Amino acid sequence: MRSDCESVPKPFTKADADRAEVLEANLAVVSTSLATAAVTAGCQVYWPAPFEVCGRIRDKYNQTGGPNGFLLFPKTSELTNPDRVGKRSEFLGGNIYWTAVTDAHPMAHDFLTKWGQYGFEGGFMKYPTTDEIPLGGLDGRRQEFQGTTLFYSIPTGTHNVQGAIRDKYRAIGAQTNALGFPVTDETVTPDGKGRFNNFQNGAIYWSATSGAFPIVDRVYKVWGDVRYERSRYGYPIGNFSSSDGGVTVDQSFQNGSIKAAGPKTVQLSKFNEGTTPEEVLRDAAAAASSAATAIATVVEQALAEKNASTSTLVHDPSELVAIPEARGVGDLFYSDAAQVVGNFQFEHGHMGIFVSTKETVKALDPTRGVQRKLASEARVHNPRLMYVHASNETRALAAEYALLKEGSGYNKNFAFNRRDWEKRALGNTYNCSQLVWAAYMNATGGKVDIDGDGGWGVYPRDIRDAPDATAY
Repeated sequence: MRSDCESVPKPFTKADADRAEVLEANLAVVSTSLATAAVTAGCQVYWPAPFEVCGRIRDKYNQTGGPNGFLLFPKTSELTNPDRVGKRSEFLGGNIYWTAVTDAHPMAHDFLTKWGQYGFEGGFMKYPTTDEIPLGGLDGRRQEFQGTTLFYSIPTGTHNVQGAIRDKYRAIGAQTNALGFPVTDETVTPDGKGRFNNFQNGAIYWSATSGAFPIVDRVYKVWGDVRYERSRYGYPIGNFSSSDGGVTVDQSFQNGSIKAAGPKTVQLSKFNEGTTPEEVLRDAAAAASSAATAIATVVEQALAEKNASTSTLVHDPSELVAIPEARGVGDLFYSDAAQVVGNFQFEHGHMGIFVSTKETVKALDPTRGVQRKLASEARVHNPRLMYVHASNETRALAAEYALLKEGSGYNKNFAFNRRDWEKRALGNTYNCSQLVWAAYMNATGGKVDIDGDGGWGVYPRDIRDAPDATAY
C-alpha cells in the first residue's frame, strides 16, 4: 500500500490512507463491472482522505487548488443539508455548499463562522451565491448570499448588510464611499421601528416610513448626542450634502435638519491632534468673522497652509540628543518631530525659546503645558539653534514674556493659533510655535512677526524658515 512507503499527513491515519487508496482504485474502474467497493460516478478521492468529493462540489474544490488550496483535505463525503435541498462537503479548512439554484461555493474562516451564527442555510442569509470576492486594501473581502452580503476587513471584522440598507450602501459605492466598511451587523433600533448598520465613519438607518439613508461621521455624532431616532429629529429622510465644498454638511430628518463639520474640517482636526472637528469649526468661524470672509475660505486656506508647513518626509535620526547652549537670551531652538495621521507620518517640528543661555521655555504637550527646562535635560531629534533679528532689548522682553507663561495650559490647535499675544499675565493656552511667536509679537507690539508664511496658523517650520530667524 502507498502508506507503507509514504508518510501519512495528520490528522489521517494509516487505516484512512489505505481506505482512500482502495476507493481511488475502485473509482478508476467504476464504469466497469470490476469495481469491488461502493463508489460513486463523478466523484474523486484525495489520498490520504478516505472521502469522495462529487459533482459540482468536486469541480469547485479543484478550482480552489484541491488539498493544496485553502480548504485543505476533505473530512466528509458529500452530505445532504438539513433543509433537504442542498448538499455540502466539509474540509479541514472550510466547506463547499451547493444547490441547483446557487451552484457550488466555498465557505471558510470568518465568513463561515458569521454564517453559522445566523443558522447557516436555515437562517435569513440562506445559501451563498458567490465565492469570496477580494476588495483590495486592508485585506477586504465580501461574499454574496441569497438574503444578505457579508463584508470583511482587518480592522472591522465580518458583518452582514442586507435589504434596503444593502441597496443604499451599494448605491453610494459600498466600502469605497465615505462610510468605509461595516462595523456592526444589521441591528434593530431601540424604538423597534427601524434597522441600522454602523460603519467606520457613520451609519445607514432605515425605517418603513423614512427609507434608508447614510449618516456621515459628525452629523451622526450630533444626532447621537440627542438620542438618535428617539430625538426630536426622528429618522433621516435624505442624503447628507455640502454647500461649501465639504467644510460643513447638512442632512434632513423627519423633523428638522442637522448641520455639522464636514470631511475637510474633520481632516484639518486630525492634523491638530486632540482637537475635535467642532473645535476647529468654531475657531475657523472666529477667524472668518475677524477677516470678514467665508468660513469655507478659511478652512481651505488652513488646509493648504498645513500642507505647506508640514512634510511626509520624516527626518528624525535614530537617537535623541540634548539641546546645545544658546549664544544669548531670546534665541530659539528647532527640532524634528513628527505626528502619525492614518498611514502617514507628518514632519511638523518642535521649538522653544531660550530665557538664558542654558534654559528654555517651551509648550510641551497637553499633560505638561508650558514649562521651563534646562536645555541639557531635553532629548530631541536634530536640534538647530536660531537667532531672531531684533534688538537685545526686544529679545530680553520676548524671553520675559515666555517666563510669564510658565504653567500655562497647552493649545492643541496649530491651525488657528495666531492669538493671545497681547497679555503678559499668566493665562490662555499655547503650543510650542505659538508661544515663541507670541513672545516676539508682544515684545514689539506686533511689529516683529516671525510666522514665515503669515497664514491662519503658525507652525514650527514657519518660524524655522522665517526671514527674521537665522540658524547658527
